[in-house]
Amino acid sequence: MYGYFLRGVDQRYQPERTMNTLPKGFDKDRACGYPDGGFTDTGEEKSYRLRSYVMYLDVETLQRYATIRSKEAISLNEKQTQALFGRPDIRIAENGSIETANDEVVSITFSGLTMPVLEAVAFGPFLWDAESYVESKYHFLNS
Repeated sequence: MYGYFLRGVDQRYQPERTMNTLPKGFDKDRACGYPDGGFTDTGEEKSYRLRSYVMYLDVETLQRYATIRSKEAISLNEKQTQALFGRPDIRIAENGSIETANDEVVSITFSGLTMPVLEAVAFGPFLWDAESYVESKYHFLNS
């Protein structure tokens, strides 16, 4: 979801940046982060600007970008998660509660976290781009 969210926000940020319609005060906060004031378009600065832009978005907008847009994408996300971590054994009890008796604890070291994070960051934008492409051809998403 992290990569999916970032791709959506970045697609909103880029046109606003290009047309100089960023929120008021955005440049002031950016200058506070870099006191020297002289910028080159480095990856670090770009990351900082996108992060600052996200901080200016309201809760409803953030929620919209953090929500998967189609049923197909939800299914793909579930399948990708199951491929990485296995299929959970979930049962619904008679009282309606969820039983997870066979849950296993997944332990991972900090250095071992690199691959799942990279996988998530790569898969999210791919999913967003695929949805956008299909939407441009078939218009199946609800706005």
